[in-house]
Amino acid sequence: MKALILMVTGIILLATTTQQARGNEINRWNDVTLSGIRTARLTPPLSSRALAMVHIAMFDAVNAIENKYSPYATSRTAGQDYSAELAAAAAARHVLTEMLPLQKYAFEYAFKATADRLKNHPRAAESIQLGEETATNVLHVRGGDTAFMNSNIGYVAEPSPGRWVPTFPTFESPLLPLWGQVPTFALTSGSQFRPQAPPALNSAEYQTALNDVLTLGAKNSTVRTADQTEIARFWADGSGTNTPPGHFNILARTVAQSLQYDLVKTAHMLAVLNIAMADSAIACWDAKYAYWFWRPITAIRDSGIDSTWEPLIFTPYFPEYLSGHSTFSGAAQTVLSHLFGRDDIAFTIPSDGLPGVTRHYAKISDATAEAGRSRIYGGIHFEFSNQEGQRLGALIGQHVINTVLRETAH
Repeated sequence: MKALILMVTGIILLATTTQQARGNEINRWNDVTLSGIRTARLTPPLSSRALAMVHIAMFDAVNAIENKYSPYATSRTAGQDYSAELAAAAAARHVLTEMLPLQKYAFEYAFKATADRLKNHPRAAESIQLGEETATNVLHVRGGDTAFMNSNIGYVAEPSPGRWVPTFPTFESPLLPLWGQVPTFALTSGSQFRPQAPPALNSAEYQTALNDVLTLGAKNSTVRTADQTEIARFWADGSGTNTPPGHFNILARTVAQSLQYDLVKTAHMLAVLNIAMADSAIACWDAKYAYWFWRPITAIRDSGIDSTWEPLIFTPYFPEYLSGHSTFSGAAQTVLSHLFGRDDIAFTIPSDGLPGVTRHYAKISDATAEAGRSRIYGGIHFEFSNQEGQRLGALIGQHVINTVLRETAH
């Protein structure tokens, strides 16, 4: 019964989002993927993996027809008379069905809309087969990831100053402790750009950051402004939402649509973006479990500063350093500014966490910087974790730009 409910819920969600989706077939299946992420309540690392795999499969399918970029997992070529839309839809459906089988009927429902619209295409069957092939290749390449999802490292809390321990109010064991060891999408390893250790507890940098989150991030803060509170909730991206990687996909799609990106450019842009964010999750988790740094709530309560202090938003159950939001932000800003050719593009985006609320930005970097800073307003990160996360994400974004899905010379 539980599985049936999830399937039906997925169909309802997908029916709504695909009817409202704007733009080409890549955008539509991005919407379908985000709906699947919300329904499955995926964590940010698993969300970033799902988005990367779906968009790599769609990119390879479209690129096999258009032959404009270096491929990722499929090197074959197909004729220009194939349907890139059908190939992309078939690729996305296959990957999503394998990853989220409880939502199988929702994905079939979404695919049927594309297949019915293009059923008279002369190469419809071959186009679908192409998409299935690129999806199979991606699933094969990433098949080993599941070994890192539910691994139990036999965690035992070791309370000491600076050391992460399970946090109030749920006191959950650490999430995905081996995710930093997952094979990367473009990096050589999760530790390739590992940042230096967090500042010492007796340093001025740490004390400044502690005071910052202590006052601005408190649930009952009297100094945090209404706008800062909205920022914290707007970018919270918690369980049951698009998650941070999904939020940046919405940002990317919004800007790309304003620039009138076609199917091919959209497929390439979202594939590069999601590869960078998937590697950002792996690299960030590598740092988190290399340093096991405590969360603000532990630092404030256990140090005797305020034994009743609570943050504005829920503290995620894994180590603090680095900020995942900030790492995703740095990667997204670097990739998107490069691919769009500029940073100063104005746009407005919504938030799953604050339905009906939108925020307007004059530049991509304004939004990504705000997303990183939101975690201090929310009371769950220190500013040095934001800054180092942004720096790590930028390094990853530039590495991805330089190494994968490069434009080919003709």
